[in-house]
Amino acid sequence: HGIEANPLFVNLGSGNLIPATGSPLINAGVNLTNKGVVLDFNRNPRPATGPFDIGAYQHAP
Repeated sequence: HGIEANPLFVNLGSGNLIPATGSPLINAGVNLTNKGVVLDFNRNPRPATGPFDIGAYQHAP
């Protein structure tokens, strides 16, 4: 996706790789619902329509 910026994870040091508010990863991915991807790594829902967040975790405001 060509993002060359601080990903703004919630807490990289503790391994919390969820995108924090303002992260360039939010809504920057491709929706993969048609490929069967409906949950993130924590089993939280990915959006049914619109872009996913980049990475294993979906930001939840």
